[in-house]
Amino acid sequence: MIKAEMREVWAVNYVIRHAKLIPVDRSVGADAYAAAVQRLREGELVGLHPELRSAGV
Repeated sequence: MIKAEMREVWAVNYVIRHAKLIPVDRSVGADAYAAAVQRLREGELVGLHPELRSAGV
């Protein structure tokens, strides 16, 4: 799973598509959660990498 804004970076978007990462739109995160649950049901692994954002950064 990766924040959806990263799709705007060409090299990162390439990795997103080829590594089957799940883009997360933080305003509607439930869609990404549903995609993650579906992949788990299909027997795939789902990795979460929490990211800390500081206010004003």
